[in-house]
This record gives sequence, C-alpha cells and structure tokens, in this order.
Amino acid sequence: MFFLFKVVKRFIALTLLIVIIVPLYVVGNVYFTGRNAKPVQSGAIVVLGAAQYDGRPSDVLQARLLEAKQIYKKGLAPIILTVGAGAAGDRTTEAASGV
Repeated sequence: MFFLFKVVKRFIALTLLIVIIVPLYVVGNVYFTGRNAKPVQSGAIVVLGAAQYDGRPSDVLQARLLEAKQIYKKGLAPIILTVGAGAAGDRTTEAASGV
C-alpha cells in the first residue's frame, strides 16, 4: 500500500512539474525569439494579413507593412508579398489593402 501511494505521489509531482515547466519554457522561448530576431537575406518578404476596414489596413497590418518596408529598404529581399483573405461582404481583401 505504501509503495502505491509513493508511486501516485511521484506521478502527480511529475505531472505538475510538466504542466508548469513546459508552458513556461515555451512562453520564454517565444518571447526571447520575438525580441531578438534579426532579418536575414531572403527571396521575398511575406506580410501576413490582419484586419482591414473597407480597404484601410488595421493598426496591426499597418505595423507589419511598415516593418516589411524597412526590411525591403535595407535590401534584404527584392519583393514584398502581401497575403490575406476577405470576409463575406468585404469589398477588398487584407492582401489588397496592404498594397
């Protein structure tokens, strides 16, 4: 009986450790990479779509476009590609509003 209790106790401790450590590791890794990423020479810059309002880019899309423009001006890629869809009823797409 004591052996079973010891095994269950270790299993619970290991599970809690994994539940806490793995998410902290992932969050830390994403944060570090996001803060320390350096643009490199590439064949193209791809700007992922975000919301657009009747052809006007949202603040998020505008920030992505400005960052792509800065990278392009540094000569790290010869072309900027914008991608993104449109919702039902939209007159334009996210990709078109980024041009």
